Amino acid sequence: MAMAESAMNQVLNARMCNSQQMRWTPRGVHLLTQAIAKVQGMDPMGWAFPPMGYAAGQVLAQAVEATRSLDHVVLANYIRSHAFSTVVGDITFGKDGEWAKSRVAFTQFQNVTGNSLDQFKDTTHEVVVWPKAYKSGDLIYPYAKARKP
Repeated sequence: MAMAESAMNQVLNARMCNSQQMRWTPRGVHLLTQAIAKVQGMDPMGWAFPPMGYAAGQVLAQAVEATRSLDHVVLANYIRSHAFSTVVGDITFGKDGEWAKSRVAFTQFQNVTGNSLDQFKDTTHEVVVWPKAYKSGDLIYPYAKARKP
């Protein structure tokens, strides 16, 4: 299980490691990942998935508390019609159960030098290039130019 979890963290980290850049709740994400790292020895670079999993639990907890029900239909209806304050920011869902506003983003690592993994432990070298609402930098093309400090 730990091996699969580690592999999943690596995949998700590569695809979704925008949490700080996406204007989630940076303090909440930081505190959560630090607590998980201490207790479970989580890879400090695998911080993309735990905040989303924790947020899912927060959504469910808030729905259960508000409806005072464990009935799936009641919870689903509530979740689709209310906003939730979570460690990754406010989340709302549409009638189909998907996020009302997508959080998919495209990022690029820039100004990466040498072979040290330390430069990947935060988002200093990673910029969000799309969507415009989360954009923190421009795409550098060809990529060889992005590797220059």
